[in-house]
Amino acid sequence: MYVKSGFPPGYLSLADAERAQRNMIQAHARAYDNIKRFSSKPVGLIYSFIWFELFGGPPEVAESVKNTRLYVFTDMITKGVSHVSKEYRKDLASRLDWLGVNYYSRVVFQFVNGKPVLKPGYGYTCTPRGYSPAGNPCSDFGWEAYPEGLYLLLKELFNRYRVDLIVTENGVSDSRDALRPAYLVSHVYNVWKAVNEGIPVKGYLHWSLTDNYEWAQGFRQRFGLVMVDFKTKKRYLRPSALVFREIARTNGIPEELEHLVMMQ
Repeated sequence: MYVKSGFPPGYLSLADAERAQRNMIQAHARAYDNIKRFSSKPVGLIYSFIWFELFGGPPEVAESVKNTRLYVFTDMITKGVSHVSKEYRKDLASRLDWLGVNYYSRVVFQFVNGKPVLKPGYGYTCTPRGYSPAGNPCSDFGWEAYPEGLYLLLKELFNRYRVDLIVTENGVSDSRDALRPAYLVSHVYNVWKAVNEGIPVKGYLHWSLTDNYEWAQGFRQRFGLVMVDFKTKKRYLRPSALVFREIARTNGIPEELEHLVMMQ
């Protein structure tokens, strides 16, 4: 978790980000304990994940990045272990019954002079409406469509935490609705692939039903299955809304939509 310029509170401070993360971890654990005093219902949380890939370099480097950057929060509330501070907190461990997974794209690093360095042109560093060096289409936001990353992430998270998973956010900024139908079908396919390998994915929620207000982008980025005219407040179904309707109606990907599965 990072405090990033452009997002609330509007200034960059990694130290404050770490402090906020630590407080949120402890707050979740104490909230979990208090909920369990009154209810046996499963308690979880939602976290924004990326799929991390390292081009070149030893596997232990990639694992170190995951341990010290990507999974600090979820490691603490499941295992009570921090690979950053090297501490163990029993009062934070085993405080997760299910995990909500927000996924949009990947982050790619290359191994340079013995260190992982961000490789531009992939993941969140693409040209809007362009293509990544891998040939994957990119959104209006400049985010690379990488559906297999969702499958890999779900598999890794389950192997790491052994809890039920829900895909709580997955979508694409695409005002023309040119990419979204294939994006939607391809990510649902990768969820189906994970489920068929025994990964307990209990649901998929698409982001979003309608065009919405984005934190640092206002109304410029269009994520909706339904287009919103913000002047008149009228709403119009995009073609991808009908694609999603057929997936929901059949509880799967209909044969006539299978050709939209991309990048496998």
